[in-house]
Amino acid sequence: MVHEYNTLSLAKAYESQGYYQDAKNIYDRLNEKSQRKDTDIQAACTRMKKSLENAGPSRVMHTEQNRSTDIKQGDARVAQHLEEWIRLLIVKKRLNLFKRIQARM
Repeated sequence: MVHEYNTLSLAKAYESQGYYQDAKNIYDRLNEKSQRKDTDIQAACTRMKKSLENAGPSRVMHTEQNRSTDIKQGDARVAQHLEEWIRLLIVKKRLNLFKRIQARM
């Protein structure tokens, strides 16, 4: 599922990570929304256009593949952290039970 959030922060994040095409798309939408009156956004559009020209098609394609890999790796890390969190919750519960049993003795 893809959600479109066209914010300046997201565009800057994409730009800093090298996802120039995505950043340019967002900057272009923001530029249209501001009716081409925001000079910072216009400068960003120009900067992204130059970055894409310098990067060439292989770089643009590579960043799309990187994003897919990043998402998969991120999902794996989330699953791993969730597993660890559940394990710690169980240990905490067992420890609390042990303390209650020990207090009765």
